[in-house]
Amino acid sequence: MKAIRRLALRDLRFNKVRAILATVLISLPVMAGLVVGSLYSNQSSHWMLEHFSEVEDLQASGLAACDCEIRQEPAGNGASYLDAGRENGDAEEMIAAVISPNNSVEIRQDSMSLMLQKSSDYNILHSEAQWAAANEFLIIEGRVPESTDEIALSRGDQASLGADVGDDMSRIINYDNPEPVTVVGITENVTLISQDGTGQRPTLDDLAVSGWGMPQLAITGPDPVTWEQVKELNRLGIVVESKHVLDNPPPQEDVDAWTDGGFGSTSPEINYIALATIGLIGLIEVVLLISPPFTMAVRRNERSLGQLAALGATAKQLRRLMLFQGAFLGFAGAVLGIIGYLVFRFALNSNAGEQLFLVAWHYPVAIVLAVILGLLAAVIPAVTASRINVVAVLTGRESGKSVRYRRSIIGPAILLLGIVLLFGAIAVKDSDVLYAISTIGIVLGLIGTAPICIRLASALVGKMSLPGKLAGRESVRSVHRTAPGVAAVMIVAVVAVFTISQFFTMLNRNFSEENIAGPRGAAWVALQDWGTGGDDLAILENSIRELDEERAVKSWTPVYAATGWNSNVEVQIPEDRMCPLEDWQTMEGLSSEEYEQVQEDAQTDPRCINYLGGNRMNPALPNLFHSGFPIVDDGTILDLLPGDVDVELGQATLDKGGVLLAYADGIVGGSATFTVVTYENVDVIEGETITVPTEAVLDEDGPYQIFSWEAAEELGLIVNPIGALIVFEKPVTMLETSSMLYDFAGNNAIFYETINEVNTDYVIAALAAAIISILVAVGTAIIIVVLAGRETRADYDTIDALGGKPRLRRQVSHATGLIIGLAGIIPGFIVGSILTIAIGQLLDNQPLEVPFLPIIGLAILIIALATIIPGLFAPRKKALTRRLD
Repeated sequence: MKAIRRLALRDLRFNKVRAILATVLISLPVMAGLVVGSLYSNQSSHWMLEHFSEVEDLQASGLAACDCEIRQEPAGNGASYLDAGRENGDAEEMIAAVISPNNSVEIRQDSMSLMLQKSSDYNILHSEAQWAAANEFLIIEGRVPESTDEIALSRGDQASLGADVGDDMSRIINYDNPEPVTVVGITENVTLISQDGTGQRPTLDDLAVSGWGMPQLAITGPDPVTWEQVKELNRLGIVVESKHVLDNPPPQEDVDAWTDGGFGSTSPEINYIALATIGLIGLIEVVLLISPPFTMAVRRNERSLGQLAALGATAKQLRRLMLFQGAFLGFAGAVLGIIGYLVFRFALNSNAGEQLFLVAWHYPVAIVLAVILGLLAAVIPAVTASRINVVAVLTGRESGKSVRYRRSIIGPAILLLGIVLLFGAIAVKDSDVLYAISTIGIVLGLIGTAPICIRLASALVGKMSLPGKLAGRESVRSVHRTAPGVAAVMIVAVVAVFTISQFFTMLNRNFSEENIAGPRGAAWVALQDWGTGGDDLAILENSIRELDEERAVKSWTPVYAATGWNSNVEVQIPEDRMCPLEDWQTMEGLSSEEYEQVQEDAQTDPRCINYLGGNRMNPALPNLFHSGFPIVDDGTILDLLPGDVDVELGQATLDKGGVLLAYADGIVGGSATFTVVTYENVDVIEGETITVPTEAVLDEDGPYQIFSWEAAEELGLIVNPIGALIVFEKPVTMLETSSMLYDFAGNNAIFYETINEVNTDYVIAALAAAIISILVAVGTAIIIVVLAGRETRADYDTIDALGGKPRLRRQVSHATGLIIGLAGIIPGFIVGSILTIAIGQLLDNQPLEVPFLPIIGLAILIIALATIIPGLFAPRKKALTRRLD
């Protein structure tokens, strides 16, 4: 065995180029797999448990979600809230009564949500607070709160509320019964409250109103938290993520019974079908990808293998020789792939924020899988090596019978059948089995067409020149070793088309020049808490001044809105235009049968189109345009809005003191009537009513009401700045969007809503997949053609015998690369486009868009590289051959 290892390594050293290229081929799928695995781990990570990862003996993590019972799925990723209330009491005692007596529960809450209101005339301030206990040192003015009716405000909350020490306000825990609190102190950066003077034993209700959606409870100890215990905690309004339940999920029937079938959009059977399909196609592709170097190695080293056999090497030892090379190159490829992944991860995270995380167990798994793949790729060459004809190779004659490929129609027939089944799956829609069979059929059929594609490409290139004819003859004669490489290039091209299409689809949905408000690279920011009593414009100015120190601000434009936490502005719709569903007073008096009939009739009632369709949202616009509060504008913001907006008519209407709408339901004779409606508990109070010039000029995807300043004043609306458009001296680029959204998170007064550029958070997975697939496609094509160019020894010998110049060798290599590029890339891109279009038809909500121009450009680039590069690696010296007759 030791001698076999030495011979294998010696052969690899003598054939460095082949070994290096084989290693790179193996590293490409390893790197792609690590990227996909990292992205999947990020999306499927158990964040609640990871939040308390430093806690010893952690069994479960929990969050008090509401003052009601809930129903959750085992992983805790989804929960439904029931109308039934739940018992309240000491949180630790109630949880301890459910879990094992050997376990304990600890409330590990760093902060809690807080709602404060200066008076009923102001909006509610949503803030964050900590317990006063153990935080006395934070006080810079006044004193620490000592009872539940006292509070110490942070400087930020003080500015937002316009409050000072000694002021009275309300803490909102129950909207119907606000609790009075007095400001007794000021801190630098955190608001403090007191829980019975200690803050050590909160109730379940206390936790439910202070969670910020973050885990609060750590359950530790030797015993697992079972599914039955999770359900009991659900009855207390607690979402739980348990290690035991994650490792030992309950039967699906039990989960469906508990959640009333409310979770899980796919069945386990469909998931297994999808996994099996992806796994099988991936295995076929990877083996095809890395098998050509081993196949070529056997052909090139036939004489050396024959000498070993003549010296007494058995067939088993010759097989081991090739298998050891496969395992060694698999290990080397894994190491190179891991290094490539780490470099890619560093480059991506440096430019787009922390997107790919290190997952330790992925690396040994990658090494093991790469070694196994290396062995699988070397199996057929190893069997070929063990069956070598010793006499034939040592005498210089052909080794056995030449391999002949008949012009078979099996491959095209399977491909055509797969495409027919695919369109059948589109017609059926819900048949995952049919879709899986059709996809596998298309892949196998495409692979089966490789010899035919090689013949067609050879015939085409052969008509161009003598080098093309020589290269075509050798490619067809050696189709048994070129076909796997061409098939690998085909499948890589299919994957590249799909990933590129996915990326461009998400890119176009996320950003387009016609879809944004304001110049490209500008940012929309919103005030954290406007209309709460402070000087909002001064807070906004100060925040932008701080931002200017980090990134130079060129200009900014404020956005104003008519705000009120318990009020709204309604347009009066004439009765003959009103959808019956909007008349809530009449709807309340209907019986169940009458109510259902009205709902059914509304589906076909043209008056209900807007009501049932709801207000659409342009994802490229900031949320402040979709907040429901009417925008107050003099035409500045109107001029920035994208979509189908009649700016000229809108500006004229605002100049007349009018209002702009997205819908024309309430407009009669160029005017509409508006009423301020205030909600106090269950009472609805109508306020001021005005009739002003009104036009429906706004796009349905943007804000649906814009009031002139005159109309807002006439209605008595409270107008506040709610955000701003900021134009930077240096526009924000795509790769900066994620970091921009997080780098300034320390500015508590404002936050970024959107940036007029692609947010890589939305497209990062597709971007990574597209980059990796392009690299793999280009790399695979180049490596395959380089190997093919170096292995056309028969034609090089003929060229030498005829006195051909080295330039002719390079021309033959160029032509060989062109043949393989044409035979692999063009069919692969065509089939990939068909598959992608078909998948887009299957996805009703998010159809895929095939970007034909970029794909055609990529195909031309790969074919050009496949044509040019092999000549650089072509042998430049005459081979020394020695014939033993």
